[in-house]
Amino acid sequence: MSGKRVLLVVIALALWLPLALAVLVPAQGDSEAADNLHARLEAEALLRVARLLTVAGVDRLPRDLSQMNASDLRGVAPNTALAISILELSAGDKAGAQSVLSLFEGQQSNPLARALERLAEGKDLSAQERAKALAYLSSFSNLSAQYYGYLLLADFPDDPASFMGEGKYKGWLAEGERDKLWLAAAALGIVGALLLGAYYLWRSGRDCWRRLQSGEEGEPLPWRWRPVLSLYLFVGLSWLAMVVALVTVTWMRTKGAPASLSLVLSQFLAYALCLLVLAWLLPKLVSPAGERKLTSDQVLGLEGFKLSYIGQGLGGYGVALVAAMGAGLITSSCLGEPVRSSNPLLLLLAGSDRWEFSLFVALVLLGPIYEEVLFRGLLFQGLGAHISPIGAAVVSSLIFALGHGDSHGLLVLTALGCVFCWLRRASGSLWPPIISHVLWNGGIVLYLLFIF
Repeated sequence: MSGKRVLLVVIALALWLPLALAVLVPAQGDSEAADNLHARLEAEALLRVARLLTVAGVDRLPRDLSQMNASDLRGVAPNTALAISILELSAGDKAGAQSVLSLFEGQQSNPLARALERLAEGKDLSAQERAKALAYLSSFSNLSAQYYGYLLLADFPDDPASFMGEGKYKGWLAEGERDKLWLAAAALGIVGALLLGAYYLWRSGRDCWRRLQSGEEGEPLPWRWRPVLSLYLFVGLSWLAMVVALVTVTWMRTKGAPASLSLVLSQFLAYALCLLVLAWLLPKLVSPAGERKLTSDQVLGLEGFKLSYIGQGLGGYGVALVAAMGAGLITSSCLGEPVRSSNPLLLLLAGSDRWEFSLFVALVLLGPIYEEVLFRGLLFQGLGAHISPIGAAVVSSLIFALGHGDSHGLLVLTALGCVFCWLRRASGSLWPPIISHVLWNGGIVLYLLFIF
């Protein structure tokens, strides 16, 4: 690469860097909100697991069911922390329960916290203490906490239905049965995706090895990429999306629109405008190798759709799951704590009302299309015209990860980007990575629906 090209690439990256820093360095409030969200997610998931175990006929919760402590639960609702301490006491983990109950130091007016603290210390409760604690417990909206709390606090805990209410108790068990079906379906789907991914990985590797052995290079593309122009187009579109989103959000907020609705609609407008600009400019930024007239869908890999792309997308999703789990384990071992996403859209998604949630679901579909067109359709292919496919995949995936503003998930998102690049190159189409990306985002939405 000539010195002039190197300078142009450095300038392009310098122009893009402020965008990455703007989203990568979260405000203190955003960091606290992320911690609170993940504490809620973990707590609600534990309560769901406990109910599943009860529905499955497990008499005693496993001792290592909950590994949460006071530092994990700071900022969550008091009743959520009390619910976790109930689970830990039910599992026989008194030290863990005491750690969580330390959040209630100085709150001597809470009868349930006082009763649980005495149980954690191995002390007996008087009849009056039990009655006050049970009266407070009856106000819990979470029925799992009511069930296990009743078993802990009642003198003769043989009729939880009478304490919780017959209808609520049966409904609680019915929800547990539905959770079993949901988890079974999810497990089958994930296993199927992993098997498809293993098959597709083996087949792609076999075909690639055959081409290397035979010396085949494949049919030449009817165009040549201009890598530097592609990089500048990517930077320009990134700035355009940011400016359009900021202007739209500001205008809608001045009109009194809710913050979450303003954010979602601004993203819609920014994505749609950038895709239109890209569709118009892209054929002008590649050099035709012949007389054939080019269209943007041909250049990006969106020309035509085959049913096999669905299977390839499912297989890619399975590979993405494995890659993300591996990257998550590496990140956790380096940080010494679980990976907790600080993606601002995830925070809004979890805290939105149902009518707003439907807009986020739509964003789950449009977002992957925009990101795949931008990162795998434009950036990966444009860079791949001048450097090796592996180098182009790593660079474009790292930029993809930085653009999400999620410092903890940097390695996970980079791994996902590399999987999507592999899908794009192996399939010859952008549709399989789009499908895998939609499945990935959709899985997060379904998880939030399941928990909340």
